[in-house]
Amino acid sequence: MMLMLCVMFVETRVCRLASVWRAASVIAAVVSFGVACRAPAVAREDVADPASLRTEVLAQIPPLAGRADYAVDDPEVIDPCIAFAQQQTVATHADLVRSAVACVKTALTKSDGLTRIGKKIEARYASPTIARTGDTVTIDVGVLPGPLTELRGQTLVGDGPFHDRGQWSTAEVVKALRAAMAAHPDANQVVARALLLQRWGKPTWTYTFDLHSDRLRVNAESRPDEVYLSETLQGELANVTSLHTSALKANRL
Repeated sequence: MMLMLCVMFVETRVCRLASVWRAASVIAAVVSFGVACRAPAVAREDVADPASLRTEVLAQIPPLAGRADYAVDDPEVIDPCIAFAQQQTVATHADLVRSAVACVKTALTKSDGLTRIGKKIEARYASPTIARTGDTVTIDVGVLPGPLTELRGQTLVGDGPFHDRGQWSTAEVVKALRAAMAAHPDANQVVARALLLQRWGKPTWTYTFDLHSDRLRVNAESRPDEVYLSETLQGELANVTSLHTSALKANRL
């Protein structure tokens, strides 16, 4: 009898020890799983090559006015931000890219970043695009150059040498129209288009010289229900006096 009791006691202790061992194993496994799942910093070897990473970052930064001409892709701006992001503790490659993107966006709001954007605006203005569709030829100068500022996440361009009281200066409009006419002298309609990135309204301004009506009309995207007409020009742009809307006749559409 005593022997049987001893055997039962030993078996009970062994079972309890086995249960404790199993519980400890489960806890250890859970702890190990938690450590494995904890987000490590992205290892340097897990990061794409610099050129590829630069392309990823740039793809997530909308350029000024949504135009690729104004994308700042200078390594002097992008690469320091990538290096900064690589030094941070991030969980994934996507997090690293987001960190670099945020850094670049901030850099572009500072003086150096705005200066770089301004140079691209000037270069684009100096080399406008000219395209023809049927009897209409269009010259697009892009954003009018001027002093850049940042306001609530929006890049604005103030009045510069090509502006006239918040609008495209008459002399510059005529210059652009003449360039388009020289490229396509047989066109019956000549259009000059510019973007004015100021605080109010939508940015596109369109100036159309219709040789049949012999008038020049001005359309502002921010005033879709109005068109402004010049006097008859006798077929000569030299007869244009002012294209500022304050000097033109407004017509409701």
